[in-house]
Amino acid sequence: MNNTPRDIDTKLAEIYEPYSGAIAAIERSNRQLDMDYVKRNPTRRVELEKTITDAKAVIAILDKKAEPLEAIYRAKPWTRFFLVPGGHLHRSRKCSTLRWNTVLYWLPEYSGKTEADIVALAGEKACTVCYPSAPVDRPSQLPIHKKERAEKAAEEQAKAEARAAKLVKAINADGSEWKMREHGMWENFKTIRAVELTIMREMDNQVYYGAKAEGTAAIQAMAAKLQERTGKPAQEIIDGFQAKVNKKHGIKTG
Repeated sequence: MNNTPRDIDTKLAEIYEPYSGAIAAIERSNRQLDMDYVKRNPTRRVELEKTITDAKAVIAILDKKAEPLEAIYRAKPWTRFFLVPGGHLHRSRKCSTLRWNTVLYWLPEYSGKTEADIVALAGEKACTVCYPSAPVDRPSQLPIHKKERAEKAAEEQAKAEARAAKLVKAINADGSEWKMREHGMWENFKTIRAVELTIMREMDNQVYYGAKAEGTAAIQAMAAKLQERTGKPAQEIIDGFQAKVNKKHGIKTG
């Protein structure tokens, strides 16, 4: 292995990968040990204490394994960079804007680069506490952020296409409901298909119960709305559905 900052930190990142899990186990167990129900439960207390002991042993092993590489870093430190998922890029884990449980991703591929270079690359995603000169209006060019933007753009495109497809089927061009009074009651329609099915239902009723003025008026109003929405003449719409209903019921015409 070469002793470049990138090579050393890449190896350290691999060594430290289980580190955060061990730290979390210790902190979680210590919090539970302070709970009253644990204090009254010796068995659970022993389990938690063992968890802490085991986690500390893991940390000791990792520290020992990492020490030769960390010694190289201490002898001649270089820049290191840490990223909060969905958040900012930091120069260290000790930034005042971070909480004890903030998840950080180490970016060893950038270790050793000048701060000016990495800040220029990170743009608006560079922490302004760590880097006071960081630009706040320049999109990050870090691959992870470019990927996030591409994914977000694809998601927005998919949503826009879904909205457009939904509007094509809507009874009103803006997607709003259309209200119509039918048989003394208000009916709400969202889609063209809902209006078409209601016309068919009204025509079925006319076959079963005979044509009534109110039903015929409802059919004409719905056909007029479909004409408004689709451009197809209302009478042609009525004739088309009537033909389907007649065929369904075995009614011969002409």
